[in-house]
Amino acid sequence: MPSDAARSEPEPEPIVCGLLLLPQRRPAQWRGRDVGLTVVEQRIVGLLVAHAGQPVSYRAIYDQVHYAGFVAGDGERGFKLNVRTMIKRMRRKFQAIDPGFQAIRSIAGLGYAWES
Repeated sequence: MPSDAARSEPEPEPIVCGLLLLPQRRPAQWRGRDVGLTVVEQRIVGLLVAHAGQPVSYRAIYDQVHYAGFVAGDGERGFKLNVRTMIKRMRRKFQAIDPGFQAIRSIAGLGYAWES
């Protein structure tokens, strides 16, 4: 059971980036609708938005899922494939709300960027 101090802490201000509302303790919203992101996907979106307009490497995105330096499967090739799969799944969730969604931009050989 949370302490009285924990219950009385105000919720941090949500991040707003264009049509995205990214609260800290509630689901992400796009165009006012719940995107349905998992906790990990929401952390990835938060990372991309924190660096909006700038490239975020495959490695940095992957580290949001596990921990810095984590290696699984096929090493570098494996984590890049995992990141591509996660981004693809996230894009589909946004596109279910907004078929014209294009805020997550691929940067060949490097990673992804959030463009608002």
